[in-house]
Amino acid sequence: MMKGLEGLTGKRVELLKDALPTATRIGLIFYPDSPTLVRSLAQAEEVGSRLGVVIRASPARPGDDLEAAIATLAREDVDGVDIEPVLPFATYPRETGELLVKYRLPAISELRQIAESGGLLSYGPNAF
Repeated sequence: MMKGLEGLTGKRVELLKDALPTATRIGLIFYPDSPTLVRSLAQAEEVGSRLGVVIRASPARPGDDLEAAIATLAREDVDGVDIEPVLPFATYPRETGELLVKYRLPAISELRQIAESGGLLSYGPNAF
């Protein structure tokens, strides 16, 4: 059994699939230097496999162009996106939500501000 915050990436993929039942490809935007990356990616892929969804991993680092990261996933025809609560997206949640609307990508994130700005769903601890 998972404890604490572990397992939230998998749960977010599951919730996004529930919200988008015809989804077959879900993007996962993450910080590639995160110490929890390996577990988060494994959770997403495990849940995706169980649900018949391909996970398209997309790294993003601070200083990367937010729009380029989101536009890349849109071009790859993902049906939705899980945005991990990391830089650069954690620093610019409102801008991230607006870009998701621009590229018509429904998203879920632990960061409530992304959902409030156009993402779709939020799932995780309430930090505010």
